[in-house]
Amino acid sequence: MRVGKAGYIETPESWFEKMCPFTYHRLEITAIEDKLYIRKKPCWKPEEIATIWDVKLSKSKELSDFLRINPDLNHLRYYWKDSIDYKIINPDCDASWPYPEEALRKNTHKNPLFISIIREIYLFARRYVLSQNNRNKKLDIFGLIRCPTCHCEKFEIYANTLKCLNCNSSYNVVDNIPRLYPKNVDGFNELRI
Repeated sequence: MRVGKAGYIETPESWFEKMCPFTYHRLEITAIEDKLYIRKKPCWKPEEIATIWDVKLSKSKELSDFLRINPDLNHLRYYWKDSIDYKIINPDCDASWPYPEEALRKNTHKNPLFISIIREIYLFARRYVLSQNNRNKKLDIFGLIRCPTCHCEKFEIYANTLKCLNCNSSYNVVDNIPRLYPKNVDGFNELRI
């Protein structure tokens, strides 16, 4: 069930996923004229181009610099409102393959602690530089939500509660984040709340 009426998706572009596949990604996605085209991956590294990337292109400083300077070319940023227009290119493909064995192998580096510390520093720096927190602080999330029970978009906002003006359902607000769980949940979904 979709609760919001607008949102944002960020994922590697399909061509970049082909070249430099992520072991846990099961889809390749691109957008053409505000429509998402989704291709299921039959395995984690289905294309021969990925092998070429591993052997040759990943060592190219020029290509790495180009991708770093032009992030919009290798990452899809898709904003949607009301609905997501999409097409699954290969719906019969089974993308439920097991996690790749080579990704499960232990790091054979002589000093794995050093490598993990360097990796954490790199990831922290990357998240800091590429973060969209400043942009997200300006978003009015309360203008983007709707009641999961009746789908009304009008709420009364109190300090720690939202109240739907249509069905009078109340929802908690924790750390300025509305907890929009429908009132009529049962079975497994009760455990998720």
